Amino acid sequence: MGRRNLADKRDLDHRKRSRIKIFDSSYKLQSTLTGFPDLAVYGEGGVLDLAFHPDFVRNRQIYVAYSVVDPTQPGNHLTQINRFEVQNGSLTNRKIILNGPSSNAGTHFGCRLAFDTSGFLYASFGERRLWTLSQDPNVLHGKIVRLTDDGRIPRDNPTPGSPIFSLGHRNPQGLEFDPRNGRLFSSEHGPSGYDAEGGGDEINEVVRGGNYGWPVYHHRNNAPGFIAPIAEYTPAVAPSGIAFYTGSRIPKWKNSLFVATLRGQTLLRLEIDTNGQVTSEERLIERRHGRLRDVATSPNGTLLVISESGRLIEFR
Repeated sequence: MGRRNLADKRDLDHRKRSRIKIFDSSYKLQSTLTGFPDLAVYGEGGVLDLAFHPDFVRNRQIYVAYSVVDPTQPGNHLTQINRFEVQNGSLTNRKIILNGPSSNAGTHFGCRLAFDTSGFLYASFGERRLWTLSQDPNVLHGKIVRLTDDGRIPRDNPTPGSPIFSLGHRNPQGLEFDPRNGRLFSSEHGPSGYDAEGGGDEINEVVRGGNYGWPVYHHRNNAPGFIAPIAEYTPAVAPSGIAFYTGSRIPKWKNSLFVATLRGQTLLRLEIDTNGQVTSEERLIERRHGRLRDVATSPNGTLLVISESGRLIEFR
């Protein structure tokens, strides 16, 4: 259970219900976890993502990101990463790992969680419609952060004393490591028209200290010192969860990056070479199951996709 099992959180994106359903390998409901201290559903906020500790089988720790009222700024909400232990069907021993960006806007929370093979925790944060803050190295708006599993700042982060790993993001809603080489990739929503020309959704390779340009550069616009996306979509498809397929049931899909899309209502399959370049793209289940929220490899090697309505689709 070290990797995220989408079947274990198939109801997570019904955020206002604020519960995590636990299923067995046959997708039969086993139990439900509730009770998130201080959770405050607000706009697109609520329960945003979870990740299992790499050593979950031993320590029973899971990490849950959700929105809470900002105690220092009345009227604002922030994204908070919490660590819990799962004991006897309950969430216990809560520890606040990080308080993320705060805003009075109800959009662009953009939070995903992922662990690397060294046990460091990465989290993506949207800019909460305060787009100029994406370039501000003193706040977490529009950033991807890197932490130890107990919330400390690693000594080898790009900037000493800062959790920030990369900046210049708008609303990153997918985060995943390539199992072949440990390289990190993200999906990101481009502008919506009020902040810049619409479209410009991105798939990025996230590198240490990288600046991805928002709000100065977007779509395919770029300049020295900023990193261009490896794939860009105009009109917008609204990419959400992403995952590399690591199963053996469908050999031709091995190591492909799958992207669930919301507005596009499509599952994208990208073949990415070991240099981080997209070599081909395929579109699957176009507009057959509505908005698609997340994707993952199941423990038995199938590919799982979950729709925003809660439908689980399995590719064998």
